Amino acid sequence: MKKTITLLLLIAVVIFPKIAMAQDGSIDPAFNPGGYGADGPIRAAFLQTDGKIIIAGDFYNYNEVSSRGIARLTTDGMLDASFVVGTGFNDLVKKAIPLPDGKILVAGTFSEYNGTPVNTLARLNPDGTLDTAFNPGAGFTVSYDIYTLAVQPDGKVLVGGWFNYYDNHHITFQNLLRINSDGSLDTTFVFQTGSNPVRKVIVQEGGKILYALEAHPTQPQATTVINRINFNGEPDLAFTGMSGSVIRQIHDMIVLSNGKIVASGFCDNEVIWAGRRIVMLHANGIIDEGFDQGLGTGPEYYPATRLAEQQDGRIIISGRFSTYDGVGKKSVARIHTDGSLDTTFDAGSGVGDWDIDALVVQGNKLIIAGVFAYYNEIWQGRIARVMADETMGTNIPDAKSDKVIAYRNGDVLDIASATEDITEIKVYGVDGKLIASQHGTSDLSVSIEGLSRNAIYIVKVRLSGNREVIKKIYY
Repeated sequence: MKKTITLLLLIAVVIFPKIAMAQDGSIDPAFNPGGYGADGPIRAAFLQTDGKIIIAGDFYNYNEVSSRGIARLTTDGMLDASFVVGTGFNDLVKKAIPLPDGKILVAGTFSEYNGTPVNTLARLNPDGTLDTAFNPGAGFTVSYDIYTLAVQPDGKVLVGGWFNYYDNHHITFQNLLRINSDGSLDTTFVFQTGSNPVRKVIVQEGGKILYALEAHPTQPQATTVINRINFNGEPDLAFTGMSGSVIRQIHDMIVLSNGKIVASGFCDNEVIWAGRRIVMLHANGIIDEGFDQGLGTGPEYYPATRLAEQQDGRIIISGRFSTYDGVGKKSVARIHTDGSLDTTFDAGSGVGDWDIDALVVQGNKLIIAGVFAYYNEIWQGRIARVMADETMGTNIPDAKSDKVIAYRNGDVLDIASATEDITEIKVYGVDGKLIASQHGTSDLSVSIEGLSRNAIYIVKVRLSGNREVIKKIYY
């Protein structure tokens, strides 16, 4: 009788899920349901043209499957097995961007990809294999750091950061360089930045290059930290540069759909810091005085480190801050184009004091990725998707997926399958420790007793067809 009752409950839940309004900033439980996520930091993420998600960083596995340094996910966060990386990268991946032809450019401290030598820069084919037509030679050597990548319409790539050598070419004081489509250094592009690292570079329409520098802390006003150059590296005289006295160290910069520029970062001037942690510029570089962030992010010296524009023009900001304009907002917040706080977006406790390294707008939702393990005290494994617009959702997120459901029924964890018998159950804590197991059940439903309440569990369900389904639940 228990089998019949549980199965009927499952069918009822699948056909008639209880509808609830998911609030802005809340977790979307349909993203990577039951998965562990990445076992190390995710440093970059972006959408491909088909909606799939590329993630790259310092991880070895995603959902317990080997995918060192880079992986492709389905639109709902599950690992895409058709993207084959083999042994992957042998060291850190710091940046990755999409190229117009569907290929992927990756930068880091690695010297191999899937066993093939390739130094600090690599180009991958759309299927994950190495594109051997791209050869960076010795790549970046000696002391270096890569902060930003951008691709031009002609396929050449701009690299910004802090470095002295590329492929054995001495490039002191040229922290923004251009690489040909075959990986060789474009020696026709010579742009001196002094000792100032390049934090962000954006290729705009018409080929103009917008860049952001880090100014020296003792004389920030002596450096123009945001400026624009023409395709050939010559200054764009139509653009008014922004002084380092406004923001000394740029962490992120985006160009909005209306052509305006938003930049955020760190300013250690005690007079200025409260008013210029985030700044908006007109398309010509002049500061937009109509943008007012009030007290900005706080406490003092906790800037917004990542920015993203929603489809409706509102701006997502993230960082280690805990307030915006004096209002409690942890890690992630949303602001209007005039700089005022959008109070309808609430990330709760956010990601704590951990870094968010990527913000990706996916329709009316937002993907965040980085170093964190939890979002609003719910295990996410360094990547999460949250609602960026009020959306109708279900309060039983796993009801429809894989025809298997795991749910708390009083003081018992019930697992039910709609079609295949369950042959094995394993319940793990978020730390990977096995909590409970049951073998040889050969039934459509199984109950597990004795689990602690108010905890997150990973439930592995093996079915009679030898298929494994993973569920993540808050018990």
